[in-house]
Formats: sequence, C-alpha cells, structure tokens
Amino acid sequence: MRDRRNPSGFSSNASGFSIFELMVSLAILGIVTVQILGMISTQQRQASAHREVVEVQEDVRLVSDLILADIRMAGFMLPNSVGISSFDGGTSASDSLCISDPAAIDPSVLAGVTDRFTGARLTTSLVAADGTITVAAADLDVDGDGDTDFAANGGIIVSDGTRTHCARITAVTTAGATRTISFTPSTPAGFNVPAGVGVAAPAVVYQVTGAGLLRNNQLFSSQVEDIQVEFGVDANGDGDLTGAEFPIHSLVADTALIRTVRLSVVTQTARDDLGFSTEGLPAIANRNAGAADTVRRRIAVNTIAPRNFL
Repeated sequence: MRDRRNPSGFSSNASGFSIFELMVSLAILGIVTVQILGMISTQQRQASAHREVVEVQEDVRLVSDLILADIRMAGFMLPNSVGISSFDGGTSASDSLCISDPAAIDPSVLAGVTDRFTGARLTTSLVAADGTITVAAADLDVDGDGDTDFAANGGIIVSDGTRTHCARITAVTTAGATRTISFTPSTPAGFNVPAGVGVAAPAVVYQVTGAGLLRNNQLFSSQVEDIQVEFGVDANGDGDLTGAEFPIHSLVADTALIRTVRLSVVTQTARDDLGFSTEGLPAIANRNAGAADTVRRRIAVNTIAPRNFL
C-alpha cells in the first residue's frame, strides 16, 4: 500500500552532490583543462618555430643562389679591377658586397665590340675619406648605348687598378661637362688614387641594415642578419691559393688575380623562440660570434669561381 506522504514511491533519503564534492570536481577539471591548454600552447609554439626555421632555411638558400648568380657575372665586359669588391665590416658588422652590374651592358652593342669597356675614368684625385668622384659626362654611359649607367641607390666600384672600394651611390650631380658621383661609405684609409688613374663601374650593391638585406637600397630579404665575403687571390700566379692568398677580407692585392669568392649568408627567424637560448650569431670569416639569444638561425657558405676573371 502506497504511503500517502510519498505518492511517487521514491525514497526521500536519496541525495545529490554536496557543495564540497562539486568544488573538488571543478578543481580537478580546472587542473586538467590547464594541462591540456598548456600542451596545446606548447605544440602550437613548436609548430610555429618549426615553420619559421623552414622559412629561414629556404630563404638562406634562395638569397645565396641569387647573389651567387650575380657573382658568376662579375666583371662581364669590364676590367677585372672593377668586377667585384666588398667593404669589410670587421669583427662586429656585416660586409657590403658590390658586383659589376651586367644589366649596364646593352647586348645590342656587343656585336661590334672587340675588347672590354674601360669604365668611367676619374678626372680628379681620390684620397681617404672621400665620398665623391668626378668623371666626364660621357663616361656615365659605360657601354656607349646612350643610357646613363650610374644612378642613385645603385652600387659603384672604384679602383686604382689593384685596390677596390665598394659603395652605394647617393646622388649624381651635374657640373658643366663633368658629373659628380656621391657615395657611401667613403673611401678607407690608404685609398689614394691620382687623377686620370682611377676608374669606376656601375654595380649591384648588397648591404645589411636593421631592416634586413638591401639590394641597391631596396629590401631584398628581411630575414638576412649577416653576409660575409672572402676572396682568394692568386698573387704569385702559381695556380694555388696558399698562405695569405685565401681568405682575404679586403681587396688590397691585384684584383685581376681573383680566383675564388666565398660567400657566407646568415638568416634568422623573425620571432624569438623562448625555449631556445643556446646559440648566438656564429663567428664567420673575420666577424666575432654574438651573445647567446633566443633566435634560431641558418647559415649557407658557398665558394664560387667568378668565370669572367679566369
């Protein structure tokens, strides 16, 4: 017979979760959730770091290949003395690299050419810390095709026949029958060239700034942190590069005897990897290593023979 006080028939003594049990369950759920979110965050960070490493690996190969392609054309239809040059950054900075610009030579004029073009002859002397040269107006057109081959933001190689200077043109100004080419950086100590002896040629210039690698003052790659350039110069003409003939960081020897160019390119990830702090910028060529940081890097080192020098 049903109890009139409990018509449903269920026991009135049945109970649910207590407040304490509910709080313990929520605490355990919170701990598990935090652990899962931490694992997901770690995996996402590792995946992002891996993607960036792949990107800088691809970038270092691409940048190296493109610069090496320019080096292969160095000295095309121009004297070896203005075929290639660099500005040594020393132990704490990137080098700048200048390569004679093959685009300055119009293919349509080559059919009647029997020798290399001479470049622009300096009409005034050049000494250390100079940032300008003066040439005849006609000499701005190296190949005689009617187009001016020197322009602001392009590169320039200046040589006395043995020593070279690599720079970026900042301006080309007119002064009567002559043209003044301003450039940066200025010439280093000991760079003294008498009037009528020096020669200049238009070039492609690679420079590293805080923004990345610039090519003719245009951003080429934001991921390049450093480039280093070294030369092999067969000064005694014996066909071997021994002793002081390689590596050479600043071209103070006969540039006609350049036989190899070693190019080192370092790329870095755009963001820090906080779980990585065992390396810094490596010591390459004559540049010292940097302090350990959280940036991942990739390095490409290639040695090439500039074919127009052989």
